[in-house]
Amino acid sequence: MKRTLSILMMLLMVSLLVMPACGDNEAGYEDVPSDAWYAEAVTALREKGVMDGVGGNRFDPAGVFTRAQLATVLYRLAGKPAVQGEDGFSDTQPGAWYADAVLWASQSGIVGGYGNGLFGTNDPTTQEQLAVMLWRSAGSYVLGSEYTDPDGVENAASGWAFDAVRWARVDGLLTDAVPFEATQPASRAQVADMVYRYLQLLERFSDVDAMSGATPKAESGSGVLVAYFSCTGNTEKIAGFLADALGADTFRIIPEEPYTDADLNYGDSESRTTREQHDPEARPAISGRVAQMDDYGVVFLGYPIWWGQAPKILYTFVESYDLSGKTVVPFCTSGSSGIGSSAENLRKSAPDAVWLEGRRFSASAGSAAVTEWAGGLDLGRKEKEMKLKIGETEVPVTWEDNPSAAALRKLLPLTIRMSMYGGFEQVGPIGQSIERDDAQMTTQCGDIVLYAGDQLVIFYGSNSWAYTPLGHIELSPQEITALLGGGDVAVTLSEG
Repeated sequence: MKRTLSILMMLLMVSLLVMPACGDNEAGYEDVPSDAWYAEAVTALREKGVMDGVGGNRFDPAGVFTRAQLATVLYRLAGKPAVQGEDGFSDTQPGAWYADAVLWASQSGIVGGYGNGLFGTNDPTTQEQLAVMLWRSAGSYVLGSEYTDPDGVENAASGWAFDAVRWARVDGLLTDAVPFEATQPASRAQVADMVYRYLQLLERFSDVDAMSGATPKAESGSGVLVAYFSCTGNTEKIAGFLADALGADTFRIIPEEPYTDADLNYGDSESRTTREQHDPEARPAISGRVAQMDDYGVVFLGYPIWWGQAPKILYTFVESYDLSGKTVVPFCTSGSSGIGSSAENLRKSAPDAVWLEGRRFSASAGSAAVTEWAGGLDLGRKEKEMKLKIGETEVPVTWEDNPSAAALRKLLPLTIRMSMYGGFEQVGPIGQSIERDDAQMTTQCGDIVLYAGDQLVIFYGSNSWAYTPLGHIELSPQEITALLGGGDVAVTLSEG
């Protein structure tokens, strides 16, 4: 597939042509020797108005560069586009010199913060954070397997930074002049040198097909992403099989605070995982984020089963993105427990996504079983709607998008013998209890509700009680009464 520059990269190239220089455009700083390994980069970035000194004609090459400062540099590279909204961080200040840059970087997926609402405004930028932010600016390109890092610097990087650091080394953003130390602060000289090398990379490869055989994200909304959380490697293995079968990208959900063996001790009532799983508000922070979620129309979510449910870090992930309209497919691993209600509970955090039925795999599942399951999924369509017939008459229904309606859909096809009750409703058993979320309500003619978890009720009148709404028949009250008010009926629910 022909690969083209990302919007950010095109803005960057245009901005470099039109951006005026800042300051007095002097060729250098008094503390930057002309033969220093970073001198060319410092001079070029100053001339382009991208990165300034610290005052007094000094650059301070050994000084630290904060996360807010790096966001500002990248914002300038993009041409300082207009922004609106709030960044959502508790440690940033509206109207501050960095405010627009941090908001832009956050909205562009270039920075994700530390979790718990923190950006780390004045924290030093680590060397791996620098690589990640440049990598995301370039479109989060994933290098082909034939491209290797001869020095293996990516092996020292955190899991969430692995791909970015590997890309930076292979595509020449890292220099041999200083050792790469992933978690150590990047000096101002290193920042200047890597940003300058990044600009040179873009200038060399205006056609991104030449960029180290990189694989860009799919066109907007057309790609498949396998996002997974794995502590023991079982879920990671299944995620790998899925990615191979579908040609999908992968994203490993990595907690900012790694889980230790003690944390995973299910027998300890005070272990971290026990406390999280029993705390409805628990949302463990994630390191990194999917840079361009808009590129994916299908998202697989993989996780182990903990106490019958998905780990709470999956809720963090789902609630961090707008998944509206995307097809979400859950899968899990466990020793014995099925997927149970874990997927339905996750669905509540993204009710506007299209959730397909999930699948549980054992630790010993092989690629053949995963490939067969993936091949049987219809990822190009939404779940089929339910059709409702009253007797032999099919009626138009607007169904609720909630877990109860989804649970009812799984029972299809279904025929229910209904009985008149109270002169305002028809009621009949669905044969088993399904998830309910009752609330006091006054029904209207045409409302379809769940009563007591196992009774379907269709109203041709009105009543006040605690029900779970399922849908509404889109006919006139007279038409509905004619169908339901003349005696007991049979209704048929089928897949449309």
